[in-house]
Amino acid sequence: MTEPAERDLTKLRRAFLDHVNELDELRYDFIELVADVAEARAEAVEKEKRHWQKYYDNQFNHIMTCELNVKSTRLDKAALEARFAELKAAAASKKAHESAVDTQIKEKTTESEKLAEKLRRMKAFVDARLEK
Repeated sequence: MTEPAERDLTKLRRAFLDHVNELDELRYDFIELVADVAEARAEAVEKEKRHWQKYYDNQFNHIMTCELNVKSTRLDKAALEARFAELKAAAASKKAHESAVDTQIKEKTTESEKLAEKLRRMKAFVDARLEK
């Protein structure tokens, strides 16, 4: 091979390696971005859970206060049964909301897994291209 051809080949190899390095940097940036998104989603779900837990705790405290008032004023049996029905409804509402939050967590986890799978496919594609 002639010397000018070798220099041109060397330049092409350097350019190729520069592109490979850029692809690696982009891949790592993408991985960090996916991790940030997953973390932000997890934080949002946790925040939502804390909000509703505080709400239900406040409701429980209110109900307990009402129960004390019921006992202290000696309400009749019908009023006590109505309060009990309210307590059961509040408990059912809490369970339904917890189930909804659990469903959201599962959906977010599924989304994160899909993103991770997409990232793996992109990595495999990039790695395959790099091997060529």
